[in-house]
Amino acid sequence: MSHVFMVLAPNKWNSLWMNRQQLMSRIGKKYPVIYSNGPYFSWERKEAMSESTLRGSFHKQDNVILDTSPLMMMRFPIIPKLDEFIVKGNAKRWSVMMSHVAPKAKRVLYVFHPDYWDYVKHIPHDVLVYHCYDNFITMESGGEQMKEKEANLARQADFIFTSSEVNRDRIASDYDCEHATFLPNGVDFELFTETPASAAEKFLSQQPLREKRVGYIGSLNDKVDLKVVDHLSEKIVDADFVFVGRVNNLSESNQKLWDIISQRDNVKVYPPCDRTMVPGMLKSMSVNCIYYDLSGDNFSSAGYPLKLHEYLASGKPAVSSAIRSVQAFSDVVGVAETHEKWEKMIRRALENPEEAPSDSDERITTASENSWDHRVDSLMRHMGIEM
Repeated sequence: MSHVFMVLAPNKWNSLWMNRQQLMSRIGKKYPVIYSNGPYFSWERKEAMSESTLRGSFHKQDNVILDTSPLMMMRFPIIPKLDEFIVKGNAKRWSVMMSHVAPKAKRVLYVFHPDYWDYVKHIPHDVLVYHCYDNFITMESGGEQMKEKEANLARQADFIFTSSEVNRDRIASDYDCEHATFLPNGVDFELFTETPASAAEKFLSQQPLREKRVGYIGSLNDKVDLKVVDHLSEKIVDADFVFVGRVNNLSESNQKLWDIISQRDNVKVYPPCDRTMVPGMLKSMSVNCIYYDLSGDNFSSAGYPLKLHEYLASGKPAVSSAIRSVQAFSDVVGVAETHEKWEKMIRRALENPEEAPSDSDERITTASENSWDHRVDSLMRHMGIEM
């Protein structure tokens, strides 16, 4: 039987590629996939005016039909009756598009965030999927309202996928949803196979770098344990600590600490790079790190880092905080619980990269077994859909 996927997710398609884009660009090779961030809200008027038109549009990219929401269907929560009318109007627009691209197909409504619960009852569908990639209750404002939406979505969903075991257990416990299934993040293994270290050479040449390099690729925010970074960059002075990505949403105390760290001679800070350059960037490092802060209720403890299998696919040594999802790979990734162990593991990776704790072949093999292609096969098999 043919299927059509209507996907609702908060991430803009051309922003950082997360599991949303990786999964749907692959599913879109076989089945029509419509991907939408939903309508703009009234407070996003300036952004909407620069991105969209009165009637909006649909266009195809990366095997997916991308929705640019119409200006004329902007939401106004401050006016409840008008807002409800607009919610229904957007749902009808997506339904019409599904009928247009696959008139007789089974409809899969695939939701990546509880905020889209408002639309579920208005979009005709045969299958409802909730894919939980974070603990939205603790990481976003409006916790109680968000929990109510997530509870409704989880209890009505035919399938629930989570990106970490922590969130699977949370959903099963909080909402009595034992059918929640753990679907780990993966890696675009083919991209890593095809991209040499030299692909990042020009980008990295913006600053002088020494041979020994400790890398971190990705956004630097409050999920990063800057106390660990501070200790390491102060103690390991014969290596450069390289950071590539946005620095944003830091607390006042973390911003002050980052200001100190970033001024050190052995700390090199670069802007974000294109995703196609990430493999070359990681291969240009001596060791790559996941410095996640696991103290208190920090949301990073519930995650499954996209970096994990990307780091392994580079073949370079990797060291990580003791995140639950990473500990399952402690045979190929160095797992550090203390500042002292972090320092010891990074020094070992710099001096003996083929024993840190695995060799490059073992790391690459592990990554190949955790590709996004494998994840899509698992997801579709679980849903009983041929891929």
